[in-house]
Amino acid sequence: MTTRQSLLYAYPWTPYPRRVIIYLREKAIPSSLVTVVRVSDPQLGDAAPPEYPPRPAGSLPILAMPTNDSPGHATYTYIRQSNAIMNYLDELCDEGLHGFSLSKYSMRGADALSRARNTEILSLADDCNLAWNPVRMFGSGAGTMSIPAASKEMMRWVRRPLATIESWWKDRDFSSLRQGESGQVTMDQYVAVDEFKRSIRLMVKSACVRAQKDNRVILITTPPLDERKMLFFAQEKYPNLSRELRRTAVNTAVYA
Repeated sequence: MTTRQSLLYAYPWTPYPRRVIIYLREKAIPSSLVTVVRVSDPQLGDAAPPEYPPRPAGSLPILAMPTNDSPGHATYTYIRQSNAIMNYLDELCDEGLHGFSLSKYSMRGADALSRARNTEILSLADDCNLAWNPVRMFGSGAGTMSIPAASKEMMRWVRRPLATIESWWKDRDFSSLRQGESGQVTMDQYVAVDEFKRSIRLMVKSACVRAQKDNRVILITTPPLDERKMLFFAQEKYPNLSRELRRTAVNTAVYA
């Protein structure tokens, strides 16, 4: 059977498309079978590169599978949602179908219980992502409304599924993920804008600062993270990752 190249339309910086991109790396699926098509930021056109067919409608990721090879008249079958895409590809790998090499192991699980556990973990990860969006939107300059209390409350809903996952692997050390010891940004390093401002005011009004009556105090704060350094290390691990920086001057100015 002739192998046809599928296209994975994705925003490489967002969690659900990255889940599929990581899956492709772990399974060593070559770009000749599935090519990652990096779609530009919605504020910058939300478009695929010109050498590929236009971006399909719908939320990303989307897997486009060609149903014919007619020049200029290619048609596609689409699979949406990251879990559906990974399940489909893993079945092809398990069976060695459509040009995919026979997999050495199944990421879905070798039996019914393993597959159920895998689905549990993915569902808990989805819960984290869904809860994190209001934390980010209500507690930072990324959203249109600032509701610090709502942001703080939703953090509890982020921690709950994480605690469940952690309880399943009690022999693992998760301290670096909680405390940022590995140098990576964690949710504990996230600071809402209002909380950031309040902390600055407390520092400026502290007794030690106020005691310096005859001196002018200049308070210099570091950015929340060094995205260029993070992107450098991320690209070493994932060479095809987008090189676009996401931290804009406009958003950073909210904290200035």
